Amino acid sequence: MTYISSSINHFENHIIDLENSKARETTLKQDTRLCKQIFRPRLEYVYLNVKVIFKS
Repeated sequence: MTYISSSINHFENHIIDLENSKARETTLKQDTRLCKQIFRPRLEYVYLNVKVIFKS
């Protein structure tokens, strides 16, 4: 469970970073694109692991 909470904390930090970069519109678009490429698979991975943990 510590792995899951640390992952969630990790994502929250990145969301805060993205919000801080809103002043820089052009970099925000790049950050969002990177975010989708990097985090979507990871979030799905974490989600699937959470489902497995709760099933067992």
